[in-house]
Amino acid sequence: MKLKNRGAFVLAAVLLILNSCIGIRSDIQFRADGSGTVNLEYRYAKAMESLGKLDGNERWPVLPAGRADFERTVARVQGLKLLSFSSREDEKDSIYQIGLSFADLESLVRFLDAQGQRALIKKENGKTILTLTLPNSKEDFDPDLMALVTSLAQGYRFEMTFSVPSGSADLRIVPGDSTIPGAELVSGSGKASFSAPIAHLLTATRNLGLELSF
Repeated sequence: MKLKNRGAFVLAAVLLILNSCIGIRSDIQFRADGSGTVNLEYRYAKAMESLGKLDGNERWPVLPAGRADFERTVARVQGLKLLSFSSREDEKDSIYQIGLSFADLESLVRFLDAQGQRALIKKENGKTILTLTLPNSKEDFDPDLMALVTSLAQGYRFEMTFSVPSGSADLRIVPGDSTIPGAELVSGSGKASFSAPIAHLLTATRNLGLELSF
């Protein structure tokens, strides 16, 4: 089985390849001047480690290498700082927690997606609109490997929370007619959140995204 590199999704410069990392939680907090913080927690089942050792996969490691990857990202993205990093293990998972700060919206977007294709931000009618493309695996994946990854992803979720300095945070799935089984979407005063099973995101057959307006 061979895993093909298809580039990064939002946060993938930090989470590396989200299409195989399992449980992900991120909390992005915006300040009024456009700066803010990102708190990340991601976990993967220890069984995922074997995927990085499959024949032909050595060039595309499935697992993040640790603090050094975040330090390289911070060095690459102007305005980004690494505030904290920790790792631990429980009986099932390896767990990483990372704290970062960004100086402005542009540095946040460069962190989310270095290629400038899966994270976009713009100003419209006095509002800030952040659009993120969600991960899926419809491109060039070995079906046996994808079945294994999807099986291991059962019970894990992808979660994003956004906190804004004032007013309402409006979050929606795009395209507007899209549905994700098991997804939870909340918008409200000062905060919005999205949560969905990783397995359902991985097996999506169309490009899906989130649009945050505040």
